[in-house]
Amino acid sequence: MGKDVVVIGGSLVGLELAEWLAERGRNVTLVEAGQQLGIPMAMPRRWTAVRKAGDLGVTIHRKATVTRITADEVEFTVGEEKLSAPASMVVFAADTHAGAPLAEELAAAGVSVEVVGDAGEVNYIEGAIHSAWKFARTF
Repeated sequence: MGKDVVVIGGSLVGLELAEWLAERGRNVTLVEAGQQLGIPMAMPRRWTAVRKAGDLGVTIHRKATVTRITADEVEFTVGEEKLSAPASMVVFAADTHAGAPLAEELAAAGVSVEVVGDAGEVNYIEGAIHSAWKFARTF
């Protein structure tokens, strides 16, 4: 994993992941399609998580639409403004249902993709952590 990480999706999973990565020295950009972050966290935890992510240097873009992912950046728009963020790794953390249609499209385009967590197999947080650990051990 490189230094620059873009997390697409700012719900509970995306926001907490961005916070966790930033605590470990990554330069994190969080790109969220909606206005609210941390859904469905309880309000006090949501406010704390958003504030802490900001304090840790996470760059947050709300009402953003991803337009393209290249080998080294993620391009997106916020309103009419075209923006980009450097990315040695991109984590798709939007939506909360099993399945990995984006991974299937990327694999069909020849991009190396590994699906971990509930997108690969619904198995609660312990299973998600284990599947990521199992993949990470291959490096």
